[in-house]
Amino acid sequence: MPDELVEAFVPDRPGAVRSDVEAGIGAEVSAADLSALAATVKPGDVTMYSTTECAYCTQAKGWLHQYGFAFTECNMSVQPACESEFKHFGATGTPYLVVRGRHMKDGFDSDEFISLLTK
Repeated sequence: MPDELVEAFVPDRPGAVRSDVEAGIGAEVSAADLSALAATVKPGDVTMYSTTECAYCTQAKGWLHQYGFAFTECNMSVQPACESEFKHFGATGTPYLVVRGRHMKDGFDSDEFISLLTK
C-alpha cells in the first residue's frame, strides 16, 4: 500500500485534516467531521480482511480507530473462513475492505473510504 495512508490526513492546522479528494476542491475535512461520519457507520457496514503480519492493515486499523469508525476485522491468519471469502472476492492483497457492499480492491485509501461512505 502506498504511503498515502499515512500522508492523506496530515493536518494543515490543529483539528483539521486534508484528504487528497477534498484537497482537489480546496476543502478541508475536520477531525470532527470524520467523527460525525464515523457515527453513521454501524457494525457490519465495514469489513476489513487482514493478516496478522500485515503492516498496512495495522495502519488502516489505526486510522479507523482514531476517528471512531466501526468495522469488523476478518483476520485470515486466525480465521480460515476469512481466507475463503477473500479468495471468493478475487482479492490479491491486504488490507481488503468491503464498505457497505462496495469493495476497496487496492488496499486502504482514506479518500476512497470516505467517498464510499458518503455515496
